[in-house]
Amino acid sequence: MSIEGNPLSTQNTSSSKQTGELTWKRVFIGIAVISVAAIAYFLITLIHVVQVKIPESYAAWTTGNLIVDYLNTHTNQWPRSWEDLDQATNCQRYVSIEKLRGKVKVDWNIDFTQLQQSARTNNFPLFHAVTRPDGSKLYAVWGLDTDPNRKVIGYLKWTLTEANVPISGSYSNYMLPSLQ
Repeated sequence: MSIEGNPLSTQNTSSSKQTGELTWKRVFIGIAVISVAAIAYFLITLIHVVQVKIPESYAAWTTGNLIVDYLNTHTNQWPRSWEDLDQATNCQRYVSIEKLRGKVKVDWNIDFTQLQQSARTNNFPLFHAVTRPDGSKLYAVWGLDTDPNRKVIGYLKWTLTEANVPISGSYSNYMLPSLQ
């Protein structure tokens, strides 16, 4: 008996063609699903960066600038309100005070004398005077020197190296020291 005449033999070949086609279809569908998921993830991440991280980073940067300028122009007195910070005029503002009130929380009651003492001994506790409204850390995607808490600590270290005498406008060119 020849194989050509066997009806089971043609069914088997036809079935294997269908299986091969189904496998390629499944691979193509799988790649398409993974591609769509990757694109969706990328778009969601991009929207989060544009709508949350970048505005919050500008708010953090502006708040740090305002606090350091206020400290510099008010003989190292910690600001007590947003109105105090609004008096800071020698720094770059990326966000208005009105918008900062909703995006940033500042501890107006910080013990600044204790913070200065910590700067003298180079023993900084975790310093979180500027946070999100819920108390968590702000995004500072432009670099460590844009984090408002690091800016204040850097300013304090700088004033100690300059005999603790604030000099108007000169801190802005200062590079933050590494905090260890």
